[in-house]
Amino acid sequence: MGAGNLTIVNGNSSDFAVVVTNSDPKAPQATIYVQANSEATLSGIAGTYFVYLKSGTDWDDATLTFTRDRDFSKFDDPFDAGSDWEITLQPSIGGNASTSDVPAF
Repeated sequence: MGAGNLTIVNGNSSDFAVVVTNSDPKAPQATIYVQANSEATLSGIAGTYFVYLKSGTDWDDATLTFTRDRDFSKFDDPFDAGSDWEITLQPSIGGNASTSDVPAF
């Protein structure tokens, strides 16, 4: 386990799954479900990692994905587990992190 912490603030009216991976989002270090208008923290993240996002309707715990109205994106810049980070999933004034759409994972 690493030492990095990632706090996720979801100020949206939609739920998200946040995927932390060192390379392939289909092989994550961790996946955490963050309900609308709530926050969560992932601890013990190792190495340089990327943050991918899934949103949609009807979460399926067995497959760790939404079954309808799915959307997939990724923070463009990598994160370093040597620091603690906080991300917000809603656009914020003065925010400095860009995201891009990615294929389903």
